[in-house]
Amino acid sequence: MRQSRRTAATFAFFALVFTAPWAWSEESAPVIRWPQIEEAVSSHPGFRVSQEDVAVAEGEVGVTKQYPNPDFGVRLGAADPKAGPGREFIWELELTIPVEWPGNYVYRSDAASHGVDAAKHEARTARLEVWRQLRSLYFTIAFDQEKLRLLRETEAELIRLVEAVKLRVDQGEARPVESSRAQSELEEHRIALNTAESEAEAHRQQLSLWLGGKLPDLFVVEVDPESVAKVPSRQEAIQTALARHPTLKAAQARNRQADSSAVAERHAAAPNLGVGGFYGQELDSTSYGGMITIGLPLWNWNLGGIAKADAEKRRGLAQADLAEREIREAVIAVHAKAQAALRAVQRYRDSVLPASEKAFHNMEQLYKTGETGLTDILDARRAHLRTQDAYLAELFNYHFAMLDLSVWMGGPPNA
Repeated sequence: MRQSRRTAATFAFFALVFTAPWAWSEESAPVIRWPQIEEAVSSHPGFRVSQEDVAVAEGEVGVTKQYPNPDFGVRLGAADPKAGPGREFIWELELTIPVEWPGNYVYRSDAASHGVDAAKHEARTARLEVWRQLRSLYFTIAFDQEKLRLLRETEAELIRLVEAVKLRVDQGEARPVESSRAQSELEEHRIALNTAESEAEAHRQQLSLWLGGKLPDLFVVEVDPESVAKVPSRQEAIQTALARHPTLKAAQARNRQADSSAVAERHAAAPNLGVGGFYGQELDSTSYGGMITIGLPLWNWNLGGIAKADAEKRRGLAQADLAEREIREAVIAVHAKAQAALRAVQRYRDSVLPASEKAFHNMEQLYKTGETGLTDILDARRAHLRTQDAYLAELFNYHFAMLDLSVWMGGPPNA
């Protein structure tokens, strides 16, 4: 009879702990959708800095196209005739218009135009980085939500477990040490839950910071972590990245800028020219006429400027080569990470999670029949939670890797 009552109490215990319906939902909080965050990309200070760099480059184009102002001179003096009355004043007006060597003017303007192209591509790179930063924070908050959901579900189960164990102890069907063991497990779990809550709050504040503090203290985001897609082939990813990523385009534009600057420096070695006229009043005559001035390249053939421009040209070639290799390397690394995460997600879904859940349920049945103790069921619960947490981590490893891969491939059209 006593064994019958104990068995009945055990089944009641499991009905309370493991089969009672339980549903956790977020507190009433506003939902922040990604388009609301995406609108803030253009106002992000990181992107605004790059936009001003474009404005600076455009101003440089205007500077190179400005033509030098003419030079105006006035000469005053006095003349003492060798014969005749005393001293008289003389004066002369002179106007000179500098004539810039056409090759120097054209290639300096070309270099500045290529500088604008490079600045625009660099601004596009900065925008992609801002987009990735905000998108990454958005995914992190979604990961926090899923992790907290899992931890809170487990906390509720442990609370029910503690209450049920206390009931069994009071009825003399379990040793008092089991109550202490269950309570200790609950407290350890709450430490992990509190840590996760603090991290989630920090991530929400970080995202709000970059949006000018406009987000509420508590909000939720919309992400379907279970949605996964096929990873593109590595060769396709590399080719797309080389064709679309603005960093490589910026490096190529800087290379063209350096090439034009090198040609301009060679043309700068040509003598300076000037054309103009003069008009003057002397003692007994008025003089006027035109003139041409030319610089004498006696010791300055702009060899230093040419050497510097050639070095900058070689540096530009090296930077373009470096940018291409870095993009290839980054795509290879992040592609491998995405592939590995996708395979892990699939294995967790196909075998690891089902096996973990089955093991946990088998341990439940053993405990119901009295063939195992509380410690074993707690260990099984902990192992199952670790498996669920690892699956969640692999899901978001996949999403973060796909985010990075998308950025290296030039990003979506609205990025």
